[in-house]
Amino acid sequence: PPRDLLYRKDLIDKNLAARDMLIKATEAMPAAVVFGYVAPNPADGGKPLFNAACVASGGKQINERRKTLLPTYDVFEEDIYFEPGSQQDFKVFDIKGVPTGVIICEEAWNQDAFWPKHRYPFDPVEEIVKAGAKQIIVINASPYRRGVPELRRKMISAHAKRHGVGICYVNQVGYNDDVGFDGNSFAVNDSGEIIAHVQAFTESVFLYDTEDKQIPELI
Repeated sequence: PPRDLLYRKDLIDKNLAARDMLIKATEAMPAAVVFGYVAPNPADGGKPLFNAACVASGGKQINERRKTLLPTYDVFEEDIYFEPGSQQDFKVFDIKGVPTGVIICEEAWNQDAFWPKHRYPFDPVEEIVKAGAKQIIVINASPYRRGVPELRRKMISAHAKRHGVGICYVNQVGYNDDVGFDGNSFAVNDSGEIIAHVQAFTESVFLYDTEDKQIPELI
């Protein structure tokens, strides 16, 4: 977590330059790239930044999501630094003819079946499905705690089964001071079955077919 480094204009500017570099790099790629970055808030009033995700393809930004649910508990302090995105900001984009949406970390955790009480008044996964998504990409910096990897899999599988969508859950790996991220990225099909996964605490690249029904053995 960058914490008060977010008050440094030079860091924000370099972050935007890196965003532009990544967008331009997709000119030579036959693929879309999804990545997180810090977006300035141009509005007068509110926090000066958004926690955002960029989708780039063909050298252009084709979609941007601004995180709507900002955790401020445990190791999270997002409400201190970020303005929440608008609930009307849930839009899908096209990848190879498939309507696809992006969800950012905490937005996937407001699942009715898993919590007796809810921190937030709406479910972003439900909103992106209402917008037409058939595949969902969830980008995360979800810290490791015993039992959490299993909980993530159950929760994302429940989302997929409930809405009939495939979901790719990508998580950060490595340590940032005292906070550890375990990776454990995985994908589920529209029946909620895990069709791809990577080994924990290891930087990995993995490929999978969104139509796959084969269930691999979990590592």
